[in-house]
Amino acid sequence: MTSHKTWQVAGVLLVLGLLSTAASAQPVGSLWSGPADPACIPVPANYKTPNGPELSKLCGGAWHMFDRGGVTGTGTAGYLGGIWVTTADKYPAPADYTGDGFDDVSWFYQGVWNVYETLNPTPGAAPIMAMWLGAHTADCKPITGNFTGDAGLELATFCPSTATFRVFTPAEPVATLLTTFQAVDGGGTPLTGSPMRAFGADFDGDGFDTLTVFLNGNWWQYDYNTGTLDRNFWTGPASGGEPVPIDWDGDGSVEPAVFNSGALTLYSDDAPTFDRGLWIGNVGNERFISKLTQE
Repeated sequence: MTSHKTWQVAGVLLVLGLLSTAASAQPVGSLWSGPADPACIPVPANYKTPNGPELSKLCGGAWHMFDRGGVTGTGTAGYLGGIWVTTADKYPAPADYTGDGFDDVSWFYQGVWNVYETLNPTPGAAPIMAMWLGAHTADCKPITGNFTGDAGLELATFCPSTATFRVFTPAEPVATLLTTFQAVDGGGTPLTGSPMRAFGADFDGDGFDTLTVFLNGNWWQYDYNTGTLDRNFWTGPASGGEPVPIDWDGDGSVEPAVFNSGALTLYSDDAPTFDRGLWIGNVGNERFISKLTQE
């Protein structure tokens, strides 16, 4: 399995091979995706082809999808289509909500979770799923995954201002709340600080996505069933950095990795222990770092 990292800077969507042993990673592809816009959020996912993912970006309410063209060489990414999903940027949450094997365009904001037809979108069309998750503050962000291990998709939200996770089963018009708990440190004190990044990932290969918070170099992982702290480890840096967990070694479980000021540091998940560092280059703004993709 080859692992790839995708992000956007100045309108160029880049894909890097992660398994290179070179100190400086070289792009396996560099594709132009249109005019530069700092507000655009990269959201690669498997939208339209069985062997995706496709490159995609959400720009001011318009969700654009592009053909990677084999992710080799350079050129202009082929435009696959777009859909107008909102009047302002929301938090994107692409996932396979309909069970057809393709990821659907979706966003969450302040308790509203909308899903849109992706394969044959109609500009301005209403969402195919509209779910209410209860009142959430503007800092609350969406997470999707299989947190219960029942082979279905669950929705989760994390609110940094209160360090609170909430997990739901998708349902219309109101999603079903399964559990809620605060992310705490080893002494039981709710986490505080910024930036606080939350996500779900299968670190041990058991089929469950573990709810995790990355905060200033610390990784805090929680037991879904009890809401208690299950594991904590340190990778650094002491401030900043973006967590980019992925199964970069192809062993079936996710490993920790951190991108910080141009450097991507990879870890094995045994302790975890440092494995290697790659210089990718300073993109200038780490908000462009998107989720890692695999193929």
